[in-house]
Amino acid sequence: MERMKRLRPGLVDICAAVLVLFVLFMPERDVYVSTDYRFVEAGQTDAVIADIARAQAQFVAHPDGRSVDALAQLLATPAVRQHDQALRLAGDTADKTATDSRWRALSAIAVVHGDRIEIQEALAFGEKALAACDEPGADCPDYERLRLDLYVEQLRAGMRAIARGADPRADPDGFRREMGRIHPTATFRVRPGGQ
Repeated sequence: MERMKRLRPGLVDICAAVLVLFVLFMPERDVYVSTDYRFVEAGQTDAVIADIARAQAQFVAHPDGRSVDALAQLLATPAVRQHDQALRLAGDTADKTATDSRWRALSAIAVVHGDRIEIQEALAFGEKALAACDEPGADCPDYERLRLDLYVEQLRAGMRAIARGADPRADPDGFRREMGRIHPTATFRVRPGGQ
């Protein structure tokens, strides 16, 4: 009699049995795989995926500053918005790459931070990229150094605008106006006919 009491199922046993039966007889689900590029226009998805795949293949074949710069630019575009992945790849490459193209990886990090409106971080990596560009053995042509120098100047002006109370996230137009006061940019106009 005592043995019969021990074999009697309890509430937990019944719930477990019901759960097992539910799992065994649950209908199958179809699994679909889709891209995470939800901001890419419908007709452009295949082209974007192909461009990223080519850049990834180039990066795997030659993991240097030039290839990670190209890949990071694609990943950080407004349509793709994979900023974290771009930062991770460029950061790893900057730590591991040789002197000749390290500045490109650092520049990519600066640009991605700039796209995320992280001005202080963008400036820090922009200045590191400039220093790496000036290192002996760096493959940093004069026109690239000039471009990077202009970008860093704009970031410095952005930091001064923030110090004056302009908030690039809360009031982008006010931030631009303050930037224009601190660092006016020249515009060049070409007359028709190239004169």
